[in-house]
Amino acid sequence: MSYKKELINGATMPVIKLEEKKLYEEYELLGSGAEGEVFKIANDLAFKKFYLKNAQKKLKYKYKKIELLSKLNDPSFNFPLGLCTFGEFKEGYYMPFIKTSKFKSLDEIFYKSNNVASFTKYIIKISNAMQRLHQMGITMGDVRCQNILIQENDEPIFIDTDSYAIGEFDYDLDLRCTKYLFELYHKEYSYEDIDKFLLAIISIQPFLEGTVIEAQIRLQRDDMYFKNLINLMQITKEDKEALREILSDSYDKPYIGPILERINPKSRLFKFKDAPKINL
Repeated sequence: MSYKKELINGATMPVIKLEEKKLYEEYELLGSGAEGEVFKIANDLAFKKFYLKNAQKKLKYKYKKIELLSKLNDPSFNFPLGLCTFGEFKEGYYMPFIKTSKFKSLDEIFYKSNNVASFTKYIIKISNAMQRLHQMGITMGDVRCQNILIQENDEPIFIDTDSYAIGEFDYDLDLRCTKYLFELYHKEYSYEDIDKFLLAIISIQPFLEGTVIEAQIRLQRDDMYFKNLINLMQITKEDKEALREILSDSYDKPYIGPILERINPKSRLFKFKDAPKINL
């Protein structure tokens, strides 16, 4: 099957012309995913090149979404800035290049530094950013630590924003994590509630000993795990009720940020010896 690229003519976004021969050499490969590869093309710019295997109809849809996202500006989100081309066809888009701190991503903060206080500080900022995004009518879908970088200025920033849902444009990939709530409670939820649930799962994991929440979600078919887990956590009744709202079949869930602001990040919220009691 052959694919037809979309012409750059008529683009309403700024356009940068790149040299294809510089890929992988002068343009440093930063990473790759399901839809394409990301390169550093200047000290302050990166380029996402879409795979040609993405069908014409899908890419046409994608570029329309990118046009909407390019009009947005928020310090916590790395939105597209404009298009890239090697000639007369669209090859992808460019965005700010994120200069990172010692620990590149939220994932590294969690697994390499084991600094729960820093992790919590970032999550509170991330929760506030998620709330701002939702107020713009946009949702993330793929909420995970690997998609959140830690900048040199110690501020978290979301990457892969071109996959977000905005207006008439849905997520571009079939994301397993967006189905967790349905699989648990057999009910449909808003994209906003799904984002809040996924961020809460990430947020409380560092406080727990002896249990991995996401692994349990894949095994459970009811919410007994969450009921028992929250009951065993060493937090106030108010915080237990708020956390229970997020990790239950409730609609219009609260954001995790305000809950974390009231919790001492140096405290042990859950003890290893209590892990066997969760599934009783």
